[in-house]
Amino acid sequence: MVTLLAVAVAMNLMAVTYTAKAKLTLSGGGYTCDLMLSESAEYGALTGSEMNMDGRKIALYALNGSEKLQIARAKSLNNVKLGLLTDAATSYTITVSAVEGSEKLYLHDNVTGLNHELKAGTIDITATASSTDETRFWLRKNIEDPLGVCFINNKLTISENPYPEDIVIETIDGTPIAGSPFAASITEVDFKTIGAAGDRFVVKFHNGDKKLIFIKE
Repeated sequence: MVTLLAVAVAMNLMAVTYTAKAKLTLSGGGYTCDLMLSESAEYGALTGSEMNMDGRKIALYALNGSEKLQIARAKSLNNVKLGLLTDAATSYTITVSAVEGSEKLYLHDNVTGLNHELKAGTIDITATASSTDETRFWLRKNIEDPLGVCFINNKLTISENPYPEDIVIETIDGTPIAGSPFAASITEVDFKTIGAAGDRFVVKFHNGDKKLIFIKE
């Protein structure tokens, strides 16, 4: 019965159709590359069609772990990392088209710090020669940079970190705790054996631009 259920679910997913949220076209040096973004209530985590990178001069792609997706879809496109491949130190243009839906989506540029609303038009960027930057852009629905951070029962949990940089955790006097800096993707740090009750700690995101202070219970 379990096997039959799995087959039925798989068949149902095959029938899903996707509505484009936006089409992004990267242009520069005589080359172009398209990235299609879509949302569907039937999908949860990011998935899609992987890009063939062989011989590419430029590319803009969504990242799902090590996968480079040219067609990306998810239940929510919030906090999706976009990578960039360029061929020369010159100006490039990202043309946004086929935008659908009333919900706003922003492209955050980690180099310039600018947030570009994804609406019909162009976004001008520059890049270094023959570079691959897998932390250049983030897709966001909220440009206020919400941090899904919680400290309960002496456990620090991070459910949503919109920044690609390592996370630094220090005592209030600036001494890093064991293991710091932590990877940006870390989801939990247990403080059972770190410090004493009443000790204050600082969590630094985005190279220290965003800071949180909490007290051990």
